[in-house]
Amino acid sequence: MLQSRPNATVGHLDTFAPHATTALIRLTIRLLVPSGRYADIVALFEGRTTIDTIRQWRHGRGKAPSWAIDICLRRLAP
Repeated sequence: MLQSRPNATVGHLDTFAPHATTALIRLTIRLLVPSGRYADIVALFEGRTTIDTIRQWRHGRGKAPSWAIDICLRRLAP
């Protein structure tokens, strides 16, 4: 018998609505990487992911992990 795991999405922020997370990632990229160069976007996320994954987050097709949200919030903070 399989047991359900209470927090199966460890590392993802479930408290953020998906559209809020998508908006945060889009805003961060738009403000901090105005050139839109893929290498610069990957560098923004400290090289921890690929451009394809970032595209999924940006278009709401994938759930951004908490570390990516933290990077966005840290980079946008005054």
